[in-house]
Amino acid sequence: DKDGNILVKNPNQNASVSNDVNYKNRVSIKKDFSLVIKQVTMADQRTFTCMVVWQSDILEYPVQLHIY
Repeated sequence: DKDGNILVKNPNQNASVSNDVNYKNRVSIKKDFSLVIKQVTMADQRTFTCMVVWQSDILEYPVQLHIY
């Protein structure tokens, strides 16, 4: 959200909400569920995982952000 809260899930751990000051006022999710990161830096280059909850399933789609 606009305050920099992101959902963090590491392998073999439960998901948790993290207030990351590095993302404050830089991240948003559009109506089509696209993740938008403003003022991108090299520190943002990482793998983000899109998590979709559908009925009783949770689907995960890793996406690598490359900065050139």
